[in-house]
Amino acid sequence: MSNKYEIKIEEKVLLLNETVFDRQKISEYEKVAIFKLYKERMIIEMAMETTCYNDLKVYGNIWFDIERKIQELMKFQKNDNFIKFWTVPNCSCQKEENEKLFPTGNYKVNSFCSVHGQNN
Repeated sequence: MSNKYEIKIEEKVLLLNETVFDRQKISEYEKVAIFKLYKERMIIEMAMETTCYNDLKVYGNIWFDIERKIQELMKFQKNDNFIKFWTVPNCSCQKEENEKLFPTGNYKVNSFCSVHGQNN
């Protein structure tokens, strides 16, 4: 018996660890809601891979909101510092540097990033 839940959309697969659901005492109802949010996130990420430049910021904001909802439903501390925003498609923020800084919140944002930058 596997201890993972699998969410699959086209060729994309996301595995979620059942142990985390058990540890956080996630109900079946909450699991369904969490799975739906993860599917939404995957759809947003797929759209971000092929969308036009002008829509990336909008999709990035939707993605971030979904991450916040997942945090809440998973009964984790609500903290934006635990959201790895630099993992979204077409993000040009410094991935390795941000991974090293995780979860301090002192992340590096590329001002010209098409998803997160202020100068685009």
